[in-house]
Amino acid sequence: MSSAWQSYRYWARLRWILFFGMIVWFFAVAIVSEAIGHWNRNIGHGAYFAGMGAWMLPLLYANWRANNFRCPRCNQYFFRTLWYYNGFARKCVHCGLPKWADP
Repeated sequence: MSSAWQSYRYWARLRWILFFGMIVWFFAVAIVSEAIGHWNRNIGHGAYFAGMGAWMLPLLYANWRANNFRCPRCNQYFFRTLWYYNGFARKCVHCGLPKWADP
């Protein structure tokens, strides 16, 4: 597997790990905060949303890196053109290189 595909795999996996981790972590924080009675305080809300915002920044960056992956063969964006985007594309939308294939 080429280093380009390894890089894509890293960013795509990191995106999903951060996404599902965010859901689990922040629901757990909300449930625990409500159970101990700290959820109704203004500082609790601020800390919760500040933490969510801090978590969203790496998630958005990992998503951006995975979605803007360049094809190892033609060096164009693998999943999109100027007017078209398919995040589930099985081949490059420009040259037709199958996903995970060596260039």
